[in-house]
Amino acid sequence: MKMTLRNYRARAARVAATLAAIVGLVLVVGVAPASAHPLDHTNPSTTGCASGSYAIYSKAIKNGAGTTIGMMEVRYSPSCGTNWVRVNNYGYGPVAGKMVSVVGGAYDYVGDAYVGWSYGNQLYAPGSTCIIVEGSIRSSSNTVIGSTGYIQLC
Repeated sequence: MKMTLRNYRARAARVAATLAAIVGLVLVVGVAPASAHPLDHTNPSTTGCASGSYAIYSKAIKNGAGTTIGMMEVRYSPSCGTNWVRVNNYGYGPVAGKMVSVVGGAYDYVGDAYVGWSYGNQLYAPGSTCIIVEGSIRSSSNTVIGSTGYIQLC
């Protein structure tokens, strides 16, 4: 099936509804994160974790028409055992979204008004710990203009 903007928006709405239901269930059940590491939700630059880090994955951020509107990069710090997402916003939207989540654990999202490279907070996920990441470009009202989709890395 050809991915039209209408199909893309419908698909994004279904994904958002599913995630909202999962988050709601987690809040109702009261599931605690698998770990609360001191480096969770911290800045990789100010903690020193960015030093010696390297990219473990990258993917173009595309809009519904298939135009590349940015680039997502997932970074890993071997000295800290942390992961975070960087986004290069090419200027098609004012907000660069960066999401990282440890499977079964902590979650972090940072959306900032930035064109060019910006990065989100880090989460502790050493070695082959599975994470889910997403990079997005959003409007000022937080509507997704383009996204990598959710990607699991182990």
